[in-house]
Amino acid sequence: MAVSSALALGLGAVRMKIVAVDLGASGIGSLGILMAAVSTLATTFGCGLGVSAIGAIAVGLDSGDRAGSAREALRRGTWVLAPTAGLVSCAAWFWWGDDFTGEPLGFLAPWLGVAVFATILTARYSALLSGFGKVRELSAANVVGAALATLVVAASIPSSDRTMLAAAVAAPPVALAAVTALASRVFARTPGGRGGTWRPELRSMIKLGVTVSSSVIMVSASQLFATSWVTRTLGIDSAGLFQASWSIANLYLVFLLSALTAEYLPRLSKLRLDPLATSEAAREQVRLLILLAAPIIAWLLVVAPWLLQLLYTRDFAQAAGLLRVQLLGDVFKVLGWTLAFILLARESKTRYFAGELSWNLTFVGLVALLARHGLEFVGVAYAAAYVVYLLITVAQTRFRLDADTRRLMLVALSGLFAVYALTLWPEGARWGPPVGAVLISGWALWKLRRSAAW
Repeated sequence: MAVSSALALGLGAVRMKIVAVDLGASGIGSLGILMAAVSTLATTFGCGLGVSAIGAIAVGLDSGDRAGSAREALRRGTWVLAPTAGLVSCAAWFWWGDDFTGEPLGFLAPWLGVAVFATILTARYSALLSGFGKVRELSAANVVGAALATLVVAASIPSSDRTMLAAAVAAPPVALAAVTALASRVFARTPGGRGGTWRPELRSMIKLGVTVSSSVIMVSASQLFATSWVTRTLGIDSAGLFQASWSIANLYLVFLLSALTAEYLPRLSKLRLDPLATSEAAREQVRLLILLAAPIIAWLLVVAPWLLQLLYTRDFAQAAGLLRVQLLGDVFKVLGWTLAFILLARESKTRYFAGELSWNLTFVGLVALLARHGLEFVGVAYAAAYVVYLLITVAQTRFRLDADTRRLMLVALSGLFAVYALTLWPEGARWGPPVGAVLISGWALWKLRRSAAW
């Protein structure tokens, strides 16, 4: 899963590089607004079925009838929601897209509608593959879909700026929907629910899914708000820098967080009636993610300006300060998400929603207060919001760290903050951060070799 995630991430970076070279920071800013809109609309209309179905299918594997009922409920629900979402999104963006964003992007309404439609379909097929434990097939589908999308975007280079934006928005979800649909055909003959058996399953999935989708909607809406606020406060070029930093700070986590939905959530769903087993599974996941995330974040702190320049253009290197602060926030994000999945497995909808709401309210409020002082303060808002989020999820799950996990977190956080501090020290900026990253990587590798996680 990690290798496929790396390949898909690399192909996504290639697409961003193409857009950055041809359209510049303003093009990346426009693409960021469009991608946030697609995510928000698809999540709103998708009702979270793509997430809630994973647990339902995984729990029902011991009973073919229940797994089949969940599959049938997912199929019927998706084919109602996806076309509706595509049509409504197209119409809404055509009429209000320009006014909402402050940029002339309404012409992309049809392509945005297609992207929303395809995104909801992709969630359905990915849920089938994850729920049935077909992680290898899902991984392969992600890579093939990303490769096809990259070819389409590359083919748009000789075309107009509008054509390239349309390709960058629509090609990834359409390609991924097509490939995941093909990969999930193995489940076409799985027994489905008969008569009314799929209806109660659909109602249960929607109840949990709406909670999940509400949280994702809030994150997408918060990103959209932040991008729009930065555009109006600091200009469209600054919005492009923010979008570039946001993409890196979120996309690299695919390495770590893909396991949360592909393997961790189904496992927690099966253990949800055993609190002790659930807590132990969460502690194992926290330890593993700390040891995997710490070296990645450390090296990203070191290479931030060069990475931005490599993935985009030289002008984007000025967003390195913003990216570094966001990377520190990602430490708390990884830990908070791990605990939040306990609430999903328990179907604690109200607590899960409250935790997600806390991050969004904190982030939006701090962006509105701090953005005028510069982009790095938007990063401060991002990191501070995830500190609040982690504290709340710890309280909600009543999660208790054992001594080993507590020491692990303390060492990782201390090392990462030391590397960040060294990037601010002019005299030691060349040698200090790389040495710190090497030490963190060596420590994490040593701990992994000594643990069962390896």
